[in-house]
Amino acid sequence: RKKTGDEDEDERPRRRGEVNGRHYHFIDRKKFEQLVKNDELLEYAEVFGNGYGTPRKPVERALKTGRDVLFDIDWQ
Repeated sequence: RKKTGDEDEDERPRRRGEVNGRHYHFIDRKKFEQLVKNDELLEYAEVFGNGYGTPRKPVERALKTGRDVLFDIDWQ
């Protein structure tokens, strides 16, 4: 079966060597809060003052094409 990893939306500063869109999608606080308000994240959390979440659309697209989706979610 085909598998894919989840795509994270991260509201934290990019670390050295990280590439937006490859390692994570880096967004600002306003955008993160908008995604939460509009129910566009399947799951989300605030950790050490930064928002993290998994966007709904890419996961739903992958599932519709028969792909399994593996989530890497830290416990709180």
